[in-house]
Amino acid sequence: MASYREALELIIKRQFGIYGPEKVIEFTKKMGVEVDKKGRILKMPENVDEKEFLVKFVNEMKKELGKLSFLACKIALIYFFTKNKLKNPFEN
Repeated sequence: MASYREALELIIKRQFGIYGPEKVIEFTKKMGVEVDKKGRILKMPENVDEKEFLVKFVNEMKKELGKLSFLACKIALIYFFTKNKLKNPFEN
């Protein structure tokens, strides 16, 4: 079964293509997420709700990297949530 952690990894990998791995890895470290050079999550903060953390991560990403950072991922996330029957935490 798919998870919000996988959605987070999807976002990180997409951001690699937009901003480059170095900038994204630097940002993920600030958020307490360790990723490898391919964008795979190696470690996340302990005892966090994955869905809530995904929302927090995206909101901070918008602040630090700009709105384009989320717009570039929005369609992929909608598809991911729909395909995997997960609630989209970004719907109003």
